[in-house]
Amino acid sequence: GGTRSKFWKLMVQYNVDLYLAGEVHATTASQDKNSDLIQIASRGNGLSGFLHIDVDRDIISVKYYEEVGSLPNGAKSYQQSGSLVIEKKQGTSSSSSEKSILSSGALKIVKWINVLLKFDFEIIAPMSSRPIPSLVKINEDNEKIGLVASDIDVRGVNCSHAMPNHGQFGRKYTK
Repeated sequence: GGTRSKFWKLMVQYNVDLYLAGEVHATTASQDKNSDLIQIASRGNGLSGFLHIDVDRDIISVKYYEEVGSLPNGAKSYQQSGSLVIEKKQGTSSSSSEKSILSSGALKIVKWINVLLKFDFEIIAPMSSRPIPSLVKINEDNEKIGLVASDIDVRGVNCSHAMPNHGQFGRKYTK
């Protein structure tokens, strides 16, 4: 599967600019190592975030918005936290084009040659200091009461602290 699949190879062969995927635990943008194909894997469970996409003749503009505020899905208040723009400039021949790709924030393109996961086992941070979308506070009646969980039960064990990831995948969870 993945970049070795027939599907992926066809997208590269036909110069696909952008591929959208979902059902992941973090919104990420990555670029194929051997082409200009960009993949955005997006999360949005509980509408904790969403993509806004504009497509024009020569420009694809993607903006990522994530939920802000004190209550999950409460005020439905969002702020832009990332953008990605693919702009094609036509060359002199009909088959040639130049492409520029700009990305920032949550949609900053992950560089596969850089460290993706990097844990410092000397640092343990309270979960309440590291907002993770959709990991919310729950009260005794199993109601969502806040956007930042101070603890979570994992297989019957209560966890209130975590080790921050200082790699690229963890950039939005470090302060």
